[in-house]
Amino acid sequence: MAVIFEGEDAKYFGPRFDMLRPGLEWFPINSGGRGIVLELYRLITGHSSYGSSKTYFFIDRDFNEIESLPKSPFFIHNSGIFC
Repeated sequence: MAVIFEGEDAKYFGPRFDMLRPGLEWFPINSGGRGIVLELYRLITGHSSYGSSKTYFFIDRDFNEIESLPKSPFFIHNSGIFC
């Protein structure tokens, strides 16, 4: 499972993944920015082959920008928005 972060958030979320799902094989990807995560989301979910892949996208919760996010099932938490 690929997990795409906008920054180095895997340092925070990694131990939580491992605690909640021991043995889960996941691969963190530091994309380098919010816009890149959103672009990757658009490209991957819109692709005929990759659209059904197990990929998770994490971006920081910026209250003034929530309206600009893609219309999709999101889980909003204090530390981020998870698709």
